[in-house]
Amino acid sequence: MRTNLPITQVEQSIPENAILSSTTDLKGTILSASEDFVKVSGFCREELIGQPHNLLRHPDVPAAVFADMWATLKKGKSWTAIVKNRAKNGDHYWVRANASPVEEDGRISGYVSVRTPATRDEVQAAEVLYKHVAQGKTCLQGGVPRAASALKWDIFRLKGSLNTALLVYATIIMLIGALLLAGGFYWTQIKPIEQHELEREQLN
Repeated sequence: MRTNLPITQVEQSIPENAILSSTTDLKGTILSASEDFVKVSGFCREELIGQPHNLLRHPDVPAAVFADMWATLKKGKSWTAIVKNRAKNGDHYWVRANASPVEEDGRISGYVSVRTPATRDEVQAAEVLYKHVAQGKTCLQGGVPRAASALKWDIFRLKGSLNTALLVYATIIMLIGALLLAGGFYWTQIKPIEQHELEREQLN
């Protein structure tokens, strides 16, 4: 993975209505860039066009994040995630990035990316996610976090099944208990009254 340095760890704010869009060829070479994209990146248009898109990668983003992006795009699917990009001066900016394949005559001819400002909650969640991905605790599939170990998810599903079963059993037991209580109440309270009424009718 390309390492772009230096970095300042200074965050740049992005105008709320900004749309950072770009197009690339199949190899990720930038073909076009919106005015907002150029302005926020800090590069001039001539420095962007014809360059690989990883020119903007920030070293804090694990390589696995971009590996998932390319794997998803090559399947002809769109990919969305919160991404930390590096500006030319080493500062960074956070975006909600959506990348999608562009098809011509039924074949993928390139990719289009549209980015909008990420919210603070999204940034905080992404920072935690990056750490988990870097540590191998989590992986991404189509931009969606997944447990790195399938066994963990199997155990989770098993626990969910057990909890559901216990809830069903508890409900059944409660119903049985309620029926027994109702039956006991009938035989000890209602039945004697009915029997007494029947005896009175017979005497009359």
